[in-house]
Amino acid sequence: MIILAIIRLILMILSLTIFISIVLLRSLILGENIHFGLKSRRVLMRFVSWFLGLKINKSGKIPIGTYIYISNHRSWIDGLVLLSDLLVLPVGKMEVSRWPLIGYAAKISGVLFVKRESKDSRAATLDAVKKYIEKGFSILIFPEGTTHTDLKTMPFKKGGFGLAAEENFSIAPIALDYENKNDAWINDDTFIPHFLRTFKKWKTQTYINYGEPIHSNDSEILVQKTKEWIDQKLLIINNLKQNNT
Repeated sequence: MIILAIIRLILMILSLTIFISIVLLRSLILGENIHFGLKSRRVLMRFVSWFLGLKINKSGKIPIGTYIYISNHRSWIDGLVLLSDLLVLPVGKMEVSRWPLIGYAAKISGVLFVKRESKDSRAATLDAVKKYIEKGFSILIFPEGTTHTDLKTMPFKKGGFGLAAEENFSIAPIALDYENKNDAWINDDTFIPHFLRTFKKWKTQTYINYGEPIHSNDSEILVQKTKEWIDQKLLIINNLKQNNT
């Protein structure tokens, strides 16, 4: 079914091109508006999820309010899936900003890019996160900093948790996984081969569990509680996947 994957790739390119054109045209006429970018991106992500055949199984309720959403990380698809639900500014690695079309679409729709190896870049990103939250925007962070297929989460980078503890922001945990382990994007895999391999299937089963907000003025407690919650939910999702096979 490689033909199906190629058709989906063409549709994705066309969708991104139209989205970029609409956002840029709106900005030229009425000026930049981040709310418009976020809402337009959510519409785009829902449409893209539909024609890619993403079957999203959800548990829990999305917290209403302004939060730092924290999720484990499996693939570039994670952002697509979560942004179908959430009006947030994600924090992404700088390399994504250089991806054709996708990188530019991300730039104009509210993605905060960070050079993870740069202390100055990480500090500037945390400062931007603080300012946006104070303006009422929510943030999405993948604190593992990399994708993997382990059942439990990898050690979390503590920047976002330290900010949350210091500024009394709340953490909203998310557990995310895929039915097919091969849908994860790991090692030396590149975008096009992964896309064609993943989306040649009619359906790509995805599981998302949203948790209740976590509060603490101690960053270590925030890390511990968030990690424990996500690990617990990943175990539940894994058991569910095994029962479905």
